[in-house]
Amino acid sequence: MRISKVFLAKIQVFCLVSATLIFTSQHGALADTSPTNSTVTTQEACTWWYDGIPTEISLTSGGVKYEGLDLELTKEDLDPLRVWVSGNNGGGDDFGSNTECTWYRTANIQGAEVLIEIDGVNVTSSPDDSMDFSLNDSLLGDGTNGFTVSSPGGTCDEFWVSNDLINLTTADTAVSVTKALPGEIGKTKAANSGEEQCSIPLDYAATIPGDLVPTAAGSAYSFSLPTVVWTITFSTSVV
Repeated sequence: MRISKVFLAKIQVFCLVSATLIFTSQHGALADTSPTNSTVTTQEACTWWYDGIPTEISLTSGGVKYEGLDLELTKEDLDPLRVWVSGNNGGGDDFGSNTECTWYRTANIQGAEVLIEIDGVNVTSSPDDSMDFSLNDSLLGDGTNGFTVSSPGGTCDEFWVSNDLINLTTADTAVSVTKALPGEIGKTKAANSGEEQCSIPLDYAATIPGDLVPTAAGSAYSFSLPTVVWTITFSTSVV
């Protein structure tokens, strides 16, 4: 059987066209790769926590009797006031359970300030009012006010500012116990480090002024002191 030269030429052209089409098809498939999805885990946000603020304080003279002289009532060994920043845990001594956290935007980095004030000045006595007095009348000879909140020492990180002795008077609208300055706080807190905290033990005292004459001499008197008001501020505006 004889095959003409014209027929062979047509077969060669068809093969070239077919090869070109196959090559073009493979090239187009390689260029059509879709990008894969990406994931980013966000860091936990930093939060301020506090504890140790007493809801009730009972002062005592330690068994010393009132004899018409200045007599100090005190209360010590209360839980310390603590303020700190943490990722996920707001209580207890186990700072190791706190995760790493961040304030994100610089504008969100917060400072913290704890203020205290006295609501009122009058101290009332029971079973009668013969031992009533005003904090304005209970000044000791050295000028110390009749109601004090003081700190015998605490543990605070370096960017905290705390008062060693706080004297509250009727003229004081608020006294700062401690504060952390926003510019000193790191944007990110390392995990399990227990950083960025302040722990301050606070002692309380009130002075019964001398020269009071109890109607029921020899009896036990109880006293109701003015309320101590606590204000805690977490803000970028703390200065």
